[in-house]
Amino acid sequence: MSFFSFELDPALAADPVFDLHKRGKMSISPTVSLASRDDLSIGCSSDQYRGSYNIWNGTVYQSYGLTVYFMTTQVNGAAATNAKLTGDDFIKAMYCPSDRSPHFQFDNDANLWLPGVAGKTVRSGYQFRPFDQEYHSCVWGSGLTPGWTEPFGRCYYKDFVNPQTPRRVPALTKMKGCAIFSDQISSPERLMRCHIKGVNVAYADGSAKWVNRDDIWEWLKDLKDDFASQTTAASNALHEQMWRKFDQL
Repeated sequence: MSFFSFELDPALAADPVFDLHKRGKMSISPTVSLASRDDLSIGCSSDQYRGSYNIWNGTVYQSYGLTVYFMTTQVNGAAATNAKLTGDDFIKAMYCPSDRSPHFQFDNDANLWLPGVAGKTVRSGYQFRPFDQEYHSCVWGSGLTPGWTEPFGRCYYKDFVNPQTPRRVPALTKMKGCAIFSDQISSPERLMRCHIKGVNVAYADGSAKWVNRDDIWEWLKDLKDDFASQTTAASNALHEQMWRKFDQL
């Protein structure tokens, strides 16, 4: 598996807080290759697509958390003139300055920046695509992967009928035209705490789009802010339709 980070123009990398919503174009390139330079660490924590914002679950790094692990441990010494984000800049890039929910802000009492610390959960400010280009789920395990030296979970495919099976993470080159992360869409309430009228969506080709709330409202309106009050199957089906819509725009 290799990890991908967003590579920006040096002027953007110098921003104290990088805001996706003010930029229209990004490029993606591999930062390190372990198995393939084409592997993309995205997916969801546990089996709920709406939980695709967790990067550290208190035990292991999951989904985009694998990229966070590499960027914050290996790229801290990047020169200011380097287009690659340094560790601190990279962290800030994962949080939207417009989001008023404390659960999705950087390093506050509701979301302390303590990745790698046992028992502490760390959320990104954005949601990551919970499946590959064919809408096959990328579900991350919650425990340490046997035989691995790094504190990483394992990626699985789960069709919610048969037992989950280990899978490889999606290939970036097969994700052309696919959305890979967005503002929070786990419930209508969470959208209302941010941009209200819509969400920003980033794509595998490096582009970013503004998506009006009306484009996804028929599914978003039915998601419950109280996760326990809605079945996983129901919320996952609604999330899949929103991501399919992002891909079509």
